[in-house]
Amino acid sequence: MSLLGHSWGAAVVGVVLLAASGCSSNESSAPAVVPDASVEGGGGLADVTFAMSGHVAENGESFGCLYVQMPADRGKIAVGSAESQFTPGSHHFLVYRTAFKTIPPNGGVAHECTDAEQIAGITGSYYEAQQPTTRRDLPPGVAHVFAPGEVLLLTAHYLNTSRVAYDTHVDFRLHTDDVAAVQH
Repeated sequence: MSLLGHSWGAAVVGVVLLAASGCSSNESSAPAVVPDASVEGGGGLADVTFAMSGHVAENGESFGCLYVQMPADRGKIAVGSAESQFTPGSHHFLVYRTAFKTIPPNGGVAHECTDAEQIAGITGSYYEAQQPTTRRDLPPGVAHVFAPGEVLLLTAHYLNTSRVAYDTHVDFRLHTDDVAAVQH
């Protein structure tokens, strides 16, 4: 548990990666598991899904980071649509693309975000959401193309102004397209 009152955990369920993002200074409620494939369904167009769970104390704030990795065994992955759902109370959920080839040391374990990691290695902002349910769709033939094993940084910022602690959860799903159909 951090001074900000937020703890996070991580687990793998079936073939869907449930990765935790967290705001506990140097502790995690469960070890992070970051396999090289995090897909749902079968075939080349399977969605890639990540999830973050935690807890925010009453009158607490949390800003958690977790590095995750795109599947390494599918070649390039085109994503034309992405969506997120999170527990109300999040200030924002952000996903960044990075220059890292592997997850940084201790980055696969939920941790309190540092100022430095919000700029070091970041190559661009990929996704943002401030509403509990958000979806971003690109036009047909347009997609973000991810390299095999590309490392992403997931962040979630929660502000709890109530007198009641609550559990948090973020689901993040990347809907894939045929890479050959991508024109832009």
